Amino acid sequence: MMHQNILIIGGNGFIGSHIVDILKANNYNITVLSLHQERYRKPLEGVEYLNYDYGNISVLKEAIRYSNTILHLAHDTTPKVSFMDPLNEVFSNIAKFIKLLELVKDQGKRIVYFSSGGTVYGNSNLQKIAEDTVHWPISPYGVAKSTMEKYLYMYHCNFQIPYLIIRPSNVYGIRSNFEGDQGIIPIFIKKALHNEKIQIWGTGENVRDYIYVTDLARAVYALIRKTSIQGVFNIGFGEGYSIKDVANAIFKLTNQDAKNFIEFQTTRSFDVKRVVLDNTKIKSEINWQPEITLNEGIVFTRDWLKSQLNL
Repeated sequence: MMHQNILIIGGNGFIGSHIVDILKANNYNITVLSLHQERYRKPLEGVEYLNYDYGNISVLKEAIRYSNTILHLAHDTTPKVSFMDPLNEVFSNIAKFIKLLELVKDQGKRIVYFSSGGTVYGNSNLQKIAEDTVHWPISPYGVAKSTMEKYLYMYHCNFQIPYLIIRPSNVYGIRSNFEGDQGIIPIFIKKALHNEKIQIWGTGENVRDYIYVTDLARAVYALIRKTSIQGVFNIGFGEGYSIKDVANAIFKLTNQDAKNFIEFQTTRSFDVKRVVLDNTKIKSEINWQPEITLNEGIVFTRDWLKSQLNL
């Protein structure tokens, strides 16, 4: 394998930090361009950190100069937040991404774009959603992700940019943010540990596909390593669990009945009813399999979160 210099935009986030780990373990030269430092650990030796907004063109130009591959994980919003200012999706996410593509379009650098398996497809009637399923996103966030995918493909067709589009399912695990408003597993675990009520929007019957973060990182590393691979890949466990299923599994670990802690809230229009990703393609292309079950992953996340909370 040729010497790899890799730039990770948004690499100090939850998912990015685990991708940094596996690439560092495999001797990649890593530059992280991220507005904020990692939330739960100090900077790693041997990794170059640039704490800037990647919309800073002069910084971005310098960062991409020596990079063979660019991983793009940065996104300023969540599906919920995107409704507060839909135009922000255009200016803060889509526009910045196009500027990146303009910078690299004649340089032969490979772009690996993290899209969203949970929001780009919208409400599908399919039991499992494959990569060629038509996009009908129902949030500004999902529309932005889908649009950025299409811009990347357009630049690939016109300027031969090598590309990968990764659509992960709901990712969870250690170093996930348990203090935010996205990612029910760390949020529910924290509340269970403190005997607090949890809020579920709607009936709790919405179904999601959950993948542990190190399983995702292994898949991403395998795709990056195989430089000949291009196209779109779902990365999910391939099994669906309702939000109530997840709550029951979490509260069972604390010997409590989840139904005593659930507060049902009004259904939100932008919550997709069912998303379970078909992971057949990635399994066949790189011989990857998810290893960590939902129950195992919840235990790992709980134990890490207890250490963070000094419990």
